Amino acid sequence: MGISTKSENEPHVGEHFSILIADDDPSVRELLMVIVSSLGVSAVDYASNGDEAWQMAAERDYSVVFMDVSMPVLSGIEAHKKIKESKPSLPVVFITGTFDEESIIGIIEKENAFGYIKKPFNIAEIESLLARLRSGAR
Repeated sequence: MGISTKSENEPHVGEHFSILIADDDPSVRELLMVIVSSLGVSAVDYASNGDEAWQMAAERDYSVVFMDVSMPVLSGIEAHKKIKESKPSLPVVFITGTFDEESIIGIIEKENAFGYIKKPFNIAEIESLLARLRSGAR
């Protein structure tokens, strides 16, 4: 019998945890998928624009949506508003390449989003966000 550092009843991040990654850049989607997979998440879907993202979020049950702020067809901010109409409790984490901290924090507060991550990605930051989501903290 092997020794385990986790209780058998303690779920890891991937159990019953699904993510929608919405970004128009395939390399960003793929990189974020690799990162969350390395953190134990196996259920990951993709959207390449805001319109796809809000429709997928409306049709499926996700634990969280990681959404680029700036996308074609429908921006991440507009898609977030549509998601909140049908699923107000679904956490959305914005992805941004903007390094104007005040600007993105203003958007997060105005849109009541769960948080944000910056490009290039910080794995520890994503791990912390996933832990907060799993614990139900805001």
